[in-house]
Amino acid sequence: MSNSLWHIRATPLPARVDRVVVGAGIAGISASIAFESLGLDALVIDGRYPGWGASGRNAGFLMRGAADNYAAAVDDLGREDAKALWTLTENNLTRLRSLGIDRLPHYRAQASCLVAFDAEEAAQLERSARLMAEDGFEVETRQGQGEHADALWRYEPPRIGLVNPHDAVCDPVELLAWLCSMLKRMPIAETTLQRIEQTDAGFAVVTSRGTVMAEQVLICTNAYTASLLPDYARLIQPNRGQMLSLDASGLPAHERLEFAYYANHGSEYFRQLDDSTVIVGGWRRHHEQDERTLENEPTAGVQQGLESFAERVFGRRLPVRHRWAGTMGFTPDHLPIAGPLDASDATSPWICAGFTGHGMSMAHELATQTALAMSGRSELPDLFSATRFADADAGRIAR
Repeated sequence: MSNSLWHIRATPLPARVDRVVVGAGIAGISASIAFESLGLDALVIDGRYPGWGASGRNAGFLMRGAADNYAAAVDDLGREDAKALWTLTENNLTRLRSLGIDRLPHYRAQASCLVAFDAEEAAQLERSARLMAEDGFEVETRQGQGEHADALWRYEPPRIGLVNPHDAVCDPVELLAWLCSMLKRMPIAETTLQRIEQTDAGFAVVTSRGTVMAEQVLICTNAYTASLLPDYARLIQPNRGQMLSLDASGLPAHERLEFAYYANHGSEYFRQLDDSTVIVGGWRRHHEQDERTLENEPTAGVQQGLESFAERVFGRRLPVRHRWAGTMGFTPDHLPIAGPLDASDATSPWICAGFTGHGMSMAHELATQTALAMSGRSELPDLFSATRFADADAGRIAR
């Protein structure tokens, strides 16, 4: 789509900046805040408005952990890497709180609870609790809530719940607007990225509104990374997440959800938004092939599954108020990718993407660390490097 003369003239792009950040989601905005804290000019560009993607379409969980439980992470990553990943997510919320997130109207400190309905996952959660306590993480377990049980424990009681006591929930669009308000040096530019060209002086970032010269480029495009970096098509794949909100005004006060819940290895998630609303998401694993898409529209099959699941949880069918979807970026090992695209090239662009549905839990902290590492102020752990996939072509950028 072409741009009018008035659009271009009203907000011209700067000719040169220190950093161009591609992607105006929580990772891109957070990285830009970090760049500004170092005195650098960082221009955020995006083809849509901030939060159009998964950053503005998620369930607002600010929880500790990753795609699965701690025991599963220990088995997959090893003890030290699992501990480092959980610490990163704890630091994510700590950093947000230090900036004042607790002053946002819809922020709420609320414990999260991972629940298991089958014996295998229950055993994993029991083991997770032991391992987490040994590694210095505060954790609790629940097995029933007696006469004060909320709807889940009354109507679809799990075998066990693992509680992260210091987690929180938020309105993700409100959170992103708050982060955007911290950018003082230059406005976010809504423009279509056409290509990135490496030059002797850095990079020429060619957009539909002109070309910007930059010393360095950071790509924070998550599910949409392959459209810019075709070689990343197998490393960061789109997966749609679907949600709905339900009218819970008829739910008795004592049955309102106590925790922000994750169930079935994180495949389903639900929480009480306010006294009259609950939100429920997931059911993707029942339609895995269909949900590997960039489309942000709900589908009948997943939505019907969510309604049936919610009916079991609440012991009644609650009226649907709203349905929506958002596309996340999944990596093969469910860990994000952060670092230079080409580790052998000191002038390579960098990336911070592939959060596998847990961008709210880790993107702010990891993007901040990535920005600091790009500027020589720290180092990123190899845990997030693209070289872990042993693909010699993964670092190439289309020129």
